[in-house]
Parts: sequence; structure tokens; C-alpha cells
Amino acid sequence: TAFSDYMILLEKIYVIMERVFKRNIILRKRKYKDGHEIFIASCHSKDICQEFKNILQTDRKKSKNFKIPKFKNENEMRSFIAGIFDAEGNSYLWYNKPRIGMQIFNESASESIVNILRKDNIKAYVNRCSDGGFIVNP
Repeated sequence: TAFSDYMILLEKIYVIMERVFKRNIILRKRKYKDGHEIFIASCHSKDICQEFKNILQTDRKKSKNFKIPKFKNENEMRSFIAGIFDAEGNSYLWYNKPRIGMQIFNESASESIVNILRKDNIKAYVNRCSDGGFIVNP
């Protein structure tokens, strides 16, 4: 069944995380009010958190240091944009019409994302927020 395949995959991810991080991994199931469930894997380690901060150059408002990478081709660029909207994007209603957007705190990165979207004839723009961030709206 799909559920047993899911549990096998989850166990594999758990084992890989323990091998990679050499720490005990805490695996919890979270059930939401609407009925859907997710599993959360966590590894509580200051060393590992610091390593990820160093790799990603992040702390608070992580997108202040965000830089758009160089792309080998158009497909790689499109995949990157899809991924960043998947990770950082949100949906909302604007005049009763569904919209998507993403807030980041780096003006040049937000403008680069808009320019990439416009290359594919996607109408997009950047708005400055009162908290110092920038909202990218395609």
C-alpha cells in the first residue's frame, strides 16, 4: 500500500539522517486540525545548526544575505525559482482573486527573481514592506 511504502521511505530517511549527523534523530508525527499529518525529523545539535548557518549564511531574516546563484541553463533557473516559491511562497486573496507572493529582505535578490520571471513572460513586480522586506508577486 501507499502508506507502507511511505513508512519504509520514512525509516530510510531516519537511518540516513542518523548516519550523516551522527546524532540521535527525533521523529515525531504532527496531526493538524484539518486531518492531514506530517512527520518532523529533528536533530538538536548546536554544532549542526551552526554548520547550516555557515553554509547558508543565515541567521534571522535569512534572505538579507541571499544571493541568486549562477545558472547553467534556463531549465535550472526555472527549477530554482519554482523551488524558492515552494519554500518561501504564500497564497492570499487580493480583491477576491487568488495570488501568490514571497517576502525576502534582499532588494537585489527580489529584483533578480522578478527579472527571471519576466524573461518567461510572467507579469511580476516587487513591493517594499514596512518591515524592510520586499514582496515578490508574480
